[in-house]
Amino acid sequence: MKWYAVVVKTKEEYLEMISGYLHTKGSNGVLIEDFKPMHLNESTGEVSLEKELESVDYIFIKGYFTNYINVLEALKEKFNEEIIDIFVEAIDENWKEQWKKSFKRIQVTDNILIKPLWDLNTSQSNVEVSLDPGMAFGTGTHETTQLTIKMLEKYLKKKDEVLDLGCGSGILSIVASKLGAREITAIDIDAESIKASKENFKMNAVSNVKLLQGSLEEVYFNQPNVIVANILSEILVQLIDAILTCINTETIFVSSGIPVDKFQKMEKLYREKGLEVIEKDVKGHWCVIVARLKK
Repeated sequence: MKWYAVVVKTKEEYLEMISGYLHTKGSNGVLIEDFKPMHLNESTGEVSLEKELESVDYIFIKGYFTNYINVLEALKEKFNEEIIDIFVEAIDENWKEQWKKSFKRIQVTDNILIKPLWDLNTSQSNVEVSLDPGMAFGTGTHETTQLTIKMLEKYLKKKDEVLDLGCGSGILSIVASKLGAREITAIDIDAESIKASKENFKMNAVSNVKLLQGSLEEVYFNQPNVIVANILSEILVQLIDAILTCINTETIFVSSGIPVDKFQKMEKLYREKGLEVIEKDVKGHWCVIVARLKK
């Protein structure tokens, strides 16, 4: 069977959106390639961005299909403004094994390890999460996921109730469970995300997660100890009022998916809504914000 890679050139801020869409169209795996033009100064040995290309900020997202015509048309129609370029590559029959080899274990913190399902090697980490990258939106490789996991480890207390908003692959719910959360509710509007999360929960022997499909205001009415929302900042803006109904003075709200250049805008919005930022962190082009209600 002949396989093709549909390659989308876009800005990094659209990574999750387009990757998720490729999965919904039936892509058998998604591969992300960063473009970082580097220059080696031979006299000093220092490596830096090429001066004339310092402003370059794009990535290549590859989805794998046997029939790509309808996918191309759908992508162009849905992401006309977000796509810089789109093209197709014919690939050899061994692409699945090559693709698998690109997914390695990720030591997110000293205590938390994310690894592919087929990685059977042992580790010293107390928390290990096994995933099949081919069936999920979010494998721990992206900066936003790693930032959120670090904040979960820092702020989550044993027996806490957690809301995972926009759960994707369910990776954050799995981490929360393994860190000792009493009960987790994972919500997503996408049916493929629900399916992927359910399979990953089973794979990791996680049984204390309630999985719900739908919008936040329609399916969830509690005020948990911790809310994690690893979703795009544009969506966070749309959901902030609904999120606020789930927050009390004891709730820790962790939000990621926020480009660094939009941090001030998000901080201003949170402040206007009665939240105070208690911590932020940055990795690559992305940041995570930890907030709570002002007392």
